[in-house]
Amino acid sequence: MHRYAYEGVLLGGGPAQGEIDALSVAEAKRIMLRRGVSVRRVRKLADHSRSTKLPLDALAKMTQQFSVMLSAGLPVVEALHLVADGARKQAERAVLRDLAEQVSTGKSVADAMRQYSATFSPLYRALVNAGEQSGTFDAMLARIALMLERNLALRAKIRKALVYPCIVVTVAILVMAVMLVFVVPMMESVFQGFGAELPAFTRFVLDLSDGLARHWWMFSLAFILTAITFKWLVNRFDRIALLVDRLLLKLPLVGKLLVESSMARCCETLATSFAAGTPLIEALTMLAPSAQNRMIQHAILMVRDRVSAGEPMHKAMRESGTFPNLVVQMVRIGEESGKLDTMLLRAAKHFSDSVDELADGLSEALGPVVMMVLAAVVGGLLIAMYMPIFSLGGALGG
Repeated sequence: MHRYAYEGVLLGGGPAQGEIDALSVAEAKRIMLRRGVSVRRVRKLADHSRSTKLPLDALAKMTQQFSVMLSAGLPVVEALHLVADGARKQAERAVLRDLAEQVSTGKSVADAMRQYSATFSPLYRALVNAGEQSGTFDAMLARIALMLERNLALRAKIRKALVYPCIVVTVAILVMAVMLVFVVPMMESVFQGFGAELPAFTRFVLDLSDGLARHWWMFSLAFILTAITFKWLVNRFDRIALLVDRLLLKLPLVGKLLVESSMARCCETLATSFAAGTPLIEALTMLAPSAQNRMIQHAILMVRDRVSAGEPMHKAMRESGTFPNLVVQMVRIGEESGKLDTMLLRAAKHFSDSVDELADGLSEALGPVVMMVLAAVVGGLLIAMYMPIFSLGGALGG
């Protein structure tokens, strides 16, 4: 979520201006239009909250320890100090002690966490606030910790699936670069003594080697500038970011892995929010950032808009065309039976298990493919180097 300042005109006439939290400029305009404001200008505000950001594993551990302290009957301030004393990193201790100091002045924990928006998401703070208001703070913290731990497990599964292919591709690029910069030039000096015209493929590889050796810094600079430009375009233009995320979801195997991991995370998060008593519209709004894919975020926000207009959630999910049929059916059963959180948790468990299987299958499927690509690259370079020798041998034999 980001903070935006807007200026516009009320549909009934008259100026309107203020600030709003939204995922993007387009989302801010849509929200204001629903509120009856025709927006003329929207600008993103700088975030002046404390910028400390804790890793997800540290946040999960901290939340679990805080829950245990509270369930043991300790006051909130004392529990925060004890968790801070056990923290390994200075950043964690600083955050916890500052929270304890703010709470000791009369603030709620949720309000104190608002100062650390980089660490405590709007969803996290809303769940904490719900726990404080309902008197089930320790139980809510335990549930939040469990949700974070499952998200960590999903992240580990995805990394497990992708790390091996990435390592092999990196090695392939390094091997090719070493051969082009060091091995090929040595062969070129041998070819010069032949006094014969080299095959076109060999000549291409030699020219590529010479260009890389002479202008390696230009290739490196071009790669860095391309990466920076691409990242800037994705961050600056919502349509480009949406297109990139749509293409990622359409990739073979990888796309299915991303979809099912997002579904597992979304179902778990929505179930936790709904069980905490968070209104469905608000829960869907806070759920969108956890999808980590703009296509799925867009679908969640579309579902939210349709639900706010009175449409059943399972029907809105089906019409979005993004959610798997299993999620749609589970939500339909949950809405009809009044056990939406239970059905969402079952869906999350199914997708989490499926991600585990996909991760193993992806590693097994991509491994041979990447090795074949590596063999083709290295083999192609070797063939280019030996073609003149074969040609010379044939000429001498003739």
